[in-house]
Amino acid sequence: MLGKIKFPLSIVLLNQLWFQEELRAQGHRVISAASRSKGADICIARPGTHIEEILAQMPAGFYPDCLIYYDDSGPITVLGLEKCDIPKVFFSVDAHHHSAWHSHFACAFDETLVAQKDYIPEFKKFNNSVTWFPLWAPVSIEPKSEKTCEVSFRGNLCSRAHPKRVQFFKKLRELVDVEIDASEGRYRDIYPASRIVVNQAVKRDVNFRVFEGMMCGAFMLTTNTENGLGELFEIGKELVVYEDGDAEDAANKIRYYLENEVEREKIAAAGRKTIIERHTAKKRGRDLERILLSLEKKQNSCRHYCAAIAYLTSAKMARGRSPRVYELFVKAAAEGLSKSAEVNEVVNDGFINAVHLTNYLLRELGLNLEALNFVCEIYQYSCHDTSLAVSLVASLLEHGLIEQAFALAREISHEPEKLLAEAPKMTDSIHHRLADVLLNSSTNSRQN
Repeated sequence: MLGKIKFPLSIVLLNQLWFQEELRAQGHRVISAASRSKGADICIARPGTHIEEILAQMPAGFYPDCLIYYDDSGPITVLGLEKCDIPKVFFSVDAHHHSAWHSHFACAFDETLVAQKDYIPEFKKFNNSVTWFPLWAPVSIEPKSEKTCEVSFRGNLCSRAHPKRVQFFKKLRELVDVEIDASEGRYRDIYPASRIVVNQAVKRDVNFRVFEGMMCGAFMLTTNTENGLGELFEIGKELVVYEDGDAEDAANKIRYYLENEVEREKIAAAGRKTIIERHTAKKRGRDLERILLSLEKKQNSCRHYCAAIAYLTSAKMARGRSPRVYELFVKAAAEGLSKSAEVNEVVNDGFINAVHLTNYLLRELGLNLEALNFVCEIYQYSCHDTSLAVSLVASLLEHGLIEQAFALAREISHEPEKLLAEAPKMTDSIHHRLADVLLNSSTNSRQN
């Protein structure tokens, strides 16, 4: 027998205001928390704010039934969600940039929504509660009766972030005229007045521009991509695709559809009709409501370890930018790994590497005693890994704890004196290798 479904819900939104008004219109109480620039009910002053700090600012009598953490393609803004008892949803918009750590972070949640369909299998390696939740047209916009622009594009054209896009539009503009403005969000004036909107996907993603251009009544010419594009739209009848990176293919189609007005307008009208019927904020708000009403608490068996991996990625993002935030993430990673070892969540090569990396980062921050206690904790719980033992020997020596270092060396080596001599160099080698991975691996921010 089904339990009673609570209505209305008290909902907390983190990082974005998406569906705030739609959920309120559906009768729910909604409190939003985001950076100051987004005009939320509660300001998240910096990444790494603890969830308890946010919950302490809730209005009197507001007790959350659920919360939604929206991906904002940056460092994790809210710590401690893996320990929070409120039912939680994670919405990964930029899985095409961040699936490697989003798939780990998702383990702190009871349900995960993924905008880019092709990345769902990666999330399901750690968590089965994953749902495809495509993007949408954020606002309703009427097309202009007089089309004053033939072809337009609005989006990021930073050569460092998007060299492929910059090269594509350079070639395209040599073949046909395209009105371009790199002011990413300023599409509401030009798209309704455009005959054709060209979209170039960053990593074969189905981005917001597809929905925005079609809502504005423009003919959408977009990258021939996957991620569910053909399930969302009927290609050739509601939008048209060109081969990824092929400026000549795009130019040929632009010329054809500019010359064939009736066919172009028919496709543009069909695309807009589909957007209005299936892909508006109101429609997605209803979909989200159904998910929230059926949301149940789940306990992922590796949530502390997976959260620690996500915190390490956020530490990398904050490194060199904000020392305070960087330290918060490193300490959060250490806490998560310690808790994971305590409850015997997971012990594998990834876990051991994460412990070594966190030890290195704590020491880099000058937190040498915390680093020693951290490695000692991990080792004592259950992780009798030889490399961790060597690292612990080196830390004990560094703190002048010679007897303890020698006793541990005798446990793991037939030549304890030799190990005592070599442990610092061996540990430095491990740390430098992992630090190179941290510093050299790429972490993108959202660039639509």
